[in-house]
Amino acid sequence: MAAVRRPKLEARSRGHCGHPSGINWSWLVSTWLSAATMNPRIKIWTNIPNHYQAALFEAVRSEGADLQVAYYDRVPDSRVALGWARDQNLPRGEAFVEPSVDSLYLDPAWRECIHLVPGYGSRFTLTLAAKLSQEGTGWVHWSERSHPGLRSLLTQPVKRAYAEMVNRFALGAFAIGAGAFRDFGAWGIRREMIAILPYSPTTATAVAADSQIQDFANGRPVFLYLGTLNRRKGIDVLINAFASSPSTWALALVGNDASGGEYARLARRLGVQDRVLFRGAMSPKSLGDAILAAKVVILPSRFDGWGVTLNEGASLGRALIGSDACGATEHLIVSGVNGFRVQAGSVGSLARALSAYSLEPELATNHGEASLEIFKANSPEVNAKKMLSTLATWAALSRSRQK
Repeated sequence: MAAVRRPKLEARSRGHCGHPSGINWSWLVSTWLSAATMNPRIKIWTNIPNHYQAALFEAVRSEGADLQVAYYDRVPDSRVALGWARDQNLPRGEAFVEPSVDSLYLDPAWRECIHLVPGYGSRFTLTLAAKLSQEGTGWVHWSERSHPGLRSLLTQPVKRAYAEMVNRFALGAFAIGAGAFRDFGAWGIRREMIAILPYSPTTATAVAADSQIQDFANGRPVFLYLGTLNRRKGIDVLINAFASSPSTWALALVGNDASGGEYARLARRLGVQDRVLFRGAMSPKSLGDAILAAKVVILPSRFDGWGVTLNEGASLGRALIGSDACGATEHLIVSGVNGFRVQAGSVGSLARALSAYSLEPELATNHGEASLEIFKANSPEVNAKKMLSTLATWAALSRSRQK
């Protein structure tokens, strides 16, 4: 298929909080051709069902789009250990499929869809993008930023080749966060083709504050971590930082312990075993109860492509602490307004943030109120409109090139 020359979009101003979004949302909305009358057909290809995308999918359908979702993998053991369900009743329009290009043909109208593909990360998705390009079918890249490290360096040639395919054949690329926006540009995807579309889960389900956390805290305010307990998530940094902060707070760690008990031993060595609760894994539907029992939600990861924990904490009006290596931190935390951004891997940086709340407990309440407002500005409904308006604009540009 011959290369397609794309018209260059005029430069746009920097996005919210100075992020180089590359897209002026008010301009897009003003040029939107009415999703309700167009009834766009969209097919999202993604690995597994997850609770933090379900609300966005529902919101897209509510806007009038004909949305289908194809899951090409099964929920892994690591997610089951976090309380995820392996067997799920999927909504209408969503189904598990084999990771094969043949799965395209399960829908007779697949050529009429705009396909959202999560990138070069597997042979299947790379082959799928190549097939859609070959057939001249509209498709869009959509992913988080890549994990830094040796694999990232070794796959640079693949990323550059994939970026060229996006530039030549795709409608555009959705970046899950500003970090992904910069990452895509480093691969070689043209910046005028990139729009930010972050994760946007709905308000965390909550019934009542978790009794185990409350009983352990015994009246003390609580710092809360949600997720797997491992090195990448910075649990060692968190426990060390907590041990050096004032002793008026408790720390609850909710998630499966992948350290084989090393973190519990670390807490004992530091003398904070009576202040740190290893709560274990809770189902996604119960995480809101854990959040209700806390004042501050913390994500101290050494790397996280996004970090939905921060969305969930904000949805229930909690103050946030996130490392600068988490994609969500850049979007959901304004330091000193609704929480603190801390340096990834730095015990001192995290300890200073913890101490600020320990010394001024009311700060957490004030920051929590601000978190809720930031969450509302990043709701599934808001992001559904962003997705559809951007797709409409990209599709219009594609039609203009064919005239």
